[in-house]
Amino acid sequence: MVPGVAAYNIRRATGSTAPRLPLTIRLTRIRGRSLALLLWGGAACGSGLQAQTPESGRVVGTVVDSTTMTTLPDAAVVLWGTPHQAVTDSLGRFALEDVPAGEYSLAFFHTRLGRLGVSVGPTPVVVRPGRTVGADLAIPSTHTLEAMQCAFEPARDGVAVGQVVDPESGTGLPSVRVRFTWPDTEGERGESIVRSSPDGWYHACDLPRGKRVAVTASFLDRGTSRREIVVEDEPVHLDLPMHRVDLVDVNGRLLDAETGEGIGEATIGLSGTGFRVVSEPDGAFHFRQVLPGQYTLEATHIAYGDREESIEVASAGGVRVEMALSQRPIELPPVTVEVEAEDMMDRAMGGTVITEEELDRVRDRSRDLLDLLQNQNMAGLITRRQGADLCIGFLPGQARMMFRSNCVSAVVFVDNVRAANPRHAVDLPAEIVERVVLFRPVEAGNLFGLGGGNGVVMIFTKR
Repeated sequence: MVPGVAAYNIRRATGSTAPRLPLTIRLTRIRGRSLALLLWGGAACGSGLQAQTPESGRVVGTVVDSTTMTTLPDAAVVLWGTPHQAVTDSLGRFALEDVPAGEYSLAFFHTRLGRLGVSVGPTPVVVRPGRTVGADLAIPSTHTLEAMQCAFEPARDGVAVGQVVDPESGTGLPSVRVRFTWPDTEGERGESIVRSSPDGWYHACDLPRGKRVAVTASFLDRGTSRREIVVEDEPVHLDLPMHRVDLVDVNGRLLDAETGEGIGEATIGLSGTGFRVVSEPDGAFHFRQVLPGQYTLEATHIAYGDREESIEVASAGGVRVEMALSQRPIELPPVTVEVEAEDMMDRAMGGTVITEEELDRVRDRSRDLLDLLQNQNMAGLITRRQGADLCIGFLPGQARMMFRSNCVSAVVFVDNVRAANPRHAVDLPAEIVERVVLFRPVEAGNLFGLGGGNGVVMIFTKR
């Protein structure tokens, strides 16, 4: 009799006169933590698994926990539907001896599967006479498990998984609120909240990738230290032990790296939190009642630029932090400004064009644009120079609005950009003007709307 194995003959409890077949129950206890139950009857033993088969093989392999990338000792390995079973050694290895030739399903059991809340299907094996079959078994990787749990899109979503546990007993804690926060667009914060399963496992399936994410868990008077993670292509595995948490004060000072003097008027904050203060004249700053854990300390000053530094806030006593900033010049990346606008010439088709040749004929006796236009002697065009008062317009009878002045200034564009002060445009030197297009009030009103009701003058310079 094998130690730890009991065999019983169970008689049928009915009044049937059919032959009584023995039913064997095999109970195997694995170090008091798991129980494998295998049943087989006399009919099964006589159907393809005959002990008297002379030719047999063996099945060997290793059981691996892909979530931790380690081998799995004390796993029960079973050749399904047969009495062949084994327990993995300290290196996760197993061997099944004297297995009759045939096709089988190989399965394994371990408490780790229960903690993860997953089941692993059987692995088919074919045993041939006189041969050794290799069959490695594994708990799927975290990435595979989370792909099944979250059904996430790998190109978009980030995933974090772990277990909220009691550190003394190692037991998973159910219904614990796990909170994820991260800096979002326009200075706001993104947030995702999940709750742990009955075994303490949590799955966060919609985290931003490539950003620093803060993780905390809380339940009644217990909580976890604040942790920071960055989720990339692979899911992040983070277990969260729950403790009684006491809030602490963080005191610090911002210093000049060269002189050692305090730096005042700097903005200091803990990333991903509402803690944000302005340093005092001597560089001192304070944060009150901070949850212990990992933080990124951020400092911004107009003369020193930006600086980040990772800090660990301990759970006992206060925390003292010093951060040094350098006033060395900061190289800024080049700035490219792109302006998208409809080309005025695409809108303003028509008008009266004064060509470069026509301007060249009077350019030698003209000082500025106003002189160039005056020397054209065009009917209906008003150009007036009286001291500092300059004006280009059209006859009042052609304008939609009447004023006392005999020159109502037209709207002026220079190289397709409207001039804020038409007087400056009128004062352009004559030698840089390439051509001019005039739109009289009625024509300009149709093309440019109410703003062009007094006419439009478009000036194009030599680029």
